[in-house]
Amino acid sequence: MADITHEIDSDGVAVVTWDLENRSMNVLNPKSIGEYRDTIEKLIKDEKVNGIILRSAKNAFIAGADLTSDETFGFDEVKKDKVAAASKIYEGIMNLNKLFRAMETCGKPFVAAINGHALGGGFEICLACHYRVAIDNDKIQIGQPEAKVGLIPGAGGTQRVPRLAGVTQDIMMFLLSGTSFSPKKALSAGLIHEVTDTENLITAAKKYIQDGG
Repeated sequence: MADITHEIDSDGVAVVTWDLENRSMNVLNPKSIGEYRDTIEKLIKDEKVNGIILRSAKNAFIAGADLTSDETFGFDEVKKDKVAAASKIYEGIMNLNKLFRAMETCGKPFVAAINGHALGGGFEICLACHYRVAIDNDKIQIGQPEAKVGLIPGAGGTQRVPRLAGVTQDIMMFLLSGTSFSPKKALSAGLIHEVTDTENLITAAKKYIQDGG
């Protein structure tokens, strides 16, 4: 079963849905990243597609990299050969950066419809979108928690976050200590563009594309 699916409506808006099988939350792992890359590359090339919305079928958006799987970004190689592992991890992260950069520069508007937690690499996907709309729910966490496990955001978060929100105390804590924001605080900080209710989330995302992106 595919973890990433998509539908294209009559207006040429593609809705890409993350829904990892047998998972309570969506995560970035070799399978989901591969399927997402294949989907996005196909939609970018499709002349019938005018814009792309990213959504989740689960209660959360995307929770970041799957740190429980040794195969994610090559963590399985660390005990065998640290140099080879570092090379494999670097390659995986750079490929993700290339994919996100392709989203930014392909000429088609991308919108992240954030219905729940968007963390780590899951929020970096959102940052690569041209518009970010989230459900107005203070329980939703938006953040880059990599620092809490001894990592740093590797897929553009350290560049895109300060570019969007400046270098303030809150933003430094957001990046360096893993502090998360609610949608309203993320909106106030300039990290997302709009908050709305659950029923209007996809409508708001489509409106941005239909208005010209």
